[in-house]
Formats: sequence, C-alpha cells, structure tokens
Amino acid sequence: MQDYKKVPSIFGIFNPAILITEDTLRENDSTLKYIFLHELSHYKRLDLVFNYILVLVLSIHWFNPVVWVLFNKVRQDIELGADELATKRLDKNQRKEYGMTLINLIKNCTKENYTASILCISDNEKNLERRILMIKYKIFSIFSKGKTVAVLCDRFLYSFKIYFSGSRYFQ
Repeated sequence: MQDYKKVPSIFGIFNPAILITEDTLRENDSTLKYIFLHELSHYKRLDLVFNYILVLVLSIHWFNPVVWVLFNKVRQDIELGADELATKRLDKNQRKEYGMTLINLIKNCTKENYTASILCISDNEKNLERRILMIKYKIFSIFSKGKTVAVLCDRFLYSFKIYFSGSRYFQ
C-alpha cells in the first residue's frame, strides 16, 4: 500500500512489489485482475531490469536528445510487450475491458509529478490509441522484445565508446 503513486506499478528487482493505492483496491474484481495481469507481465518479461538499464543510460547521456527520444520509444515498446503478454489468453470482450482499464488508469497518470512518472506508464494520447488498437486487434510485433534488447545494447555499447574515447583502445 502506498499513496505516492496514483497508478499501480511494480517496483524492485530482487524483491519486487506491486505499488497500489487504497483507491485502486476499491475497484471491481475485473479491474484488479487486469491491473495485476499487466504488472505481473512486466515482472515475467524482466522489464524492471530493462527500466533500470534505461535510467542508467539516460543518466549517463542526459544531455543527448537522441537518448531521450529512444528512452521514450523503448518505454512505449516495453508497455506494448506487457500488454501483449497480459492479453495473450483473453477473449475479445476481456481485451475490451483491459483496454478500458488502461484508459481509466492513464487518466490518473497525467496528474503525477516527474519522479513518480518516470516509473509510470509513459503514454501520450497517440501511443495510448496505438496500444488500444493493438489490444483490440491483437497486432503485436513479435520482434518488440528483440528490438528493445537491440536498442539497449546499442546505446550501452555507444556509451562505453564515448566514455573510453580518450583511451588508446579506441584510437
């Protein structure tokens, strides 16, 4: 239980916990089911580790606008991957309920401060529409996880190149 974040999220690598408010616990059972499905999908996909790597890369390259754009794009892909796993075995009506749950939760997310929103759903209106359409028609990229890993590896290696550029190994 916590009151800092208005939107449920999962936090921690070694002892992960789902952060949830009392107001969210008062929701109906199907809403809670979809919330836990989504958050446990992040856990199963190891998105928490990717998120910490993203934040590390961003903290090293905070001055680079390309890294900020990639950070947002990768975070959106992480959310799509969690949606894909969460809706894998849901029928059409259940996917509709899941989408409505997302819409209702994102209304709360827009009211968050920056520190809380770095852990939150990184959605704007356009990406939310994209997520809902993908949930509705079950059109998920089979390469979304691979693309995320490739971008992270590329950015990580690039950060080492910049860091060691003064070294004799890169001359």
